[in-house]
Amino acid sequence: MIDALNTKHAFSFSWQIMAAALSGLLLCVPFLDHAYFALAWFAFVPILVVIHHTSLLRSYALGLLMGTICYANGMYWIVDFIIISKGYGFGKSIAIACLYWLYCAHLIALLLVTYRWILSLKKFSTLLVFPILLASFSAWYPMLFTMRLGDSQVEFTPVLQAIEYTGAHGVDVIIGIATILMVHCVDWVLTRIGLNIPVLKAPSLVMTLSGLALLLTWFVVGIYLNQHWTERIAASPSIRLGLIQSNEIPSLSANMSYPGYGLAYPPEMHMTEELVQQGAKLVIWPEGRSKHYLNNTHVREAYHKQIAELGVSLMFHDMHHHRNKKNAQLEGQTSKAIMLNSDGNSSAQYTKIKRIPFGEYVPMSSANSLISDWIKSLFGDFLVETTIGENHEVFEHDSMNIVPLICYETTEPSLVARAVKHAHNTIDHSANFKQLDAKPSLIVALSNDGWFGSSHQPIQHILPSALRAIENRLPLVHVANNGPSIAVLPNGEIHFKADFQKAAGYIVDMPLNGHSEPTFFASHPLLFENIMLLISLVLVSFTAAKKVRARCITPAH
Repeated sequence: MIDALNTKHAFSFSWQIMAAALSGLLLCVPFLDHAYFALAWFAFVPILVVIHHTSLLRSYALGLLMGTICYANGMYWIVDFIIISKGYGFGKSIAIACLYWLYCAHLIALLLVTYRWILSLKKFSTLLVFPILLASFSAWYPMLFTMRLGDSQVEFTPVLQAIEYTGAHGVDVIIGIATILMVHCVDWVLTRIGLNIPVLKAPSLVMTLSGLALLLTWFVVGIYLNQHWTERIAASPSIRLGLIQSNEIPSLSANMSYPGYGLAYPPEMHMTEELVQQGAKLVIWPEGRSKHYLNNTHVREAYHKQIAELGVSLMFHDMHHHRNKKNAQLEGQTSKAIMLNSDGNSSAQYTKIKRIPFGEYVPMSSANSLISDWIKSLFGDFLVETTIGENHEVFEHDSMNIVPLICYETTEPSLVARAVKHAHNTIDHSANFKQLDAKPSLIVALSNDGWFGSSHQPIQHILPSALRAIENRLPLVHVANNGPSIAVLPNGEIHFKADFQKAAGYIVDMPLNGHSEPTFFASHPLLFENIMLLISLVLVSFTAAKKVRARCITPAH
C-alpha cells in the first residue's frame, strides 16, 4: 500500500477521490443516526489531508464530491418530499433533488477552496483558518433545509452545554479545532512511514497549546454545566402536559373526514378529553390541516364551549385562509398558533414569522411579480403565499409563560433567542410584574412533517430542537403531527420521545425549571457568528490584498 501511495504527487487522483467520498460518508452518518455523533469529529480529516497537497481547482472538485455524497445521503428524503408534495414521478423527482444536493454541496466546496486559498499565503495557522471558516460558512450559507454540525451532536450533551454563550456554531469551532489537530497528526504519521509528501507546516507551539486549552476548557465547562442543570432540574416543580400526534396523511386538500367526527369535534378533541381525565393541565395539538377555527364561527364557538367544560388549557395550530370575495378562490393564508384558556376563551394568537421558501413565499420577489407567478406555476398548489408575522408573543398559563413557535422556526437559533428574550422583556415590563415574574417559561413548537413520508427527515428536524433548549436554558416541547414529538430539559436531555408515525395522545410530567432571565446567547444571538464572519472577511481581504500586491511587483518576463 505504501508503494502505491508513494508517487510523485503523494496522492494519486483515485486516492483523493476515495478520501473525499469517505469524508462525505462520515459526515452524513451522524445526521441519519445521532448515535454515531463521534463520526462528525473525523469527517473532514481525510479530505483535508489530501487537499493540502493539490491545486485549488482540484480542491473545489473534491469538495463538491464530498458535499454531494454527504447531502444526497443525509437528505435523501428530498425525493420523498417532491413526490408527495408535487405528485411527480421518481425520475423527475430525482432530477430536481440532484440540483438541490449540488447546490448544498457548494457549501463544502467553497469552504475548502477558501481554506486552501488563504493557506497558500503561508501567513496564517491552520488552527485559526479552518475552524473560523467552518463556523462562518455553516452560519451564513443559505439553505432550505439545514444540516449543521451541532445538530449531529444531540446525544453528546457535554459538548453542547457552552452553546448558551455562543449558540450552536460554537460547536463548529470546537470540531474544527479537533479536526485540524488530527490532520496534523495524520500528516506527521504519513511522513514518518516513508510517504513522499510535502510536510504541512505544523501550528506553532503557542497555537497548538491554545487549541488544546480551548478544547479542554469547552469540555470542562460542559461537564460542569451539565451537572449543574441536572441537579437543578431534579429539584424543580413539574406540570402534567398532554401531547397529541394526529398522524394525518399529508394532502393539499383542506378537508379530511373521520367517521364519527366533524369540524366542531375533531379526533384531537376526543383525545383531549381522555388526556384531561389523566390529569393534563395543558393539551397541545400539532400543526396540521386547517381546523377551520379561524374561518368558521360555528367551529370557534364549539371549541370554546368544549374547552370550558373540560377546564383545561389548549394550544393548537390553524390556518386563516384569505379567499377572493367573488369566486372564493384561495389567495393567501396566515399560519397561527392559538391558546385557549381553561375558561374556554382565546387568550392569545401568534403568527408564524419564519416562512418556508417556495412553500409559503417566493424569496426575493414580490407577491404578483413575473418571477413569483412562474415559480407558483412550477410548485402548483403546494405554494400558497403566507402572511409573515411581525411580532413574537407570550401565551400565559396559570403555571407558566409559553413561548410559541411553528414548524421550522426551531431551526433558526436567533429567531428562537429573540422570542425568548421578548418573553422575558414582556414579563419584566408587565403591569402584573410580580405575578408573572414568578412563573417559569416553556418553549412550545408545533410542526407537521408528514410531507416527508416515512423518511428520516422528521427526526432530523425534531431532535435538534434540543439545542434551542440549551441555548436559552428553558424546557422545550416540540409536538409533531407524525412524530416523534419530544420534551427536552434545559440541559438538552430528551425527557420524553413519542413514537414515530403513530396517532396517539401522551401524558408527560414536564419539569419547568429554567433561566429566570435571558442567557448570554438569547441576549446576543448573532454576536458569535458575526465575529466569525468578520474574522473570515479579514482573512480573505488580507490574502487578496497580498496576492494582488505580489502580482504587481513581480517583474515581467
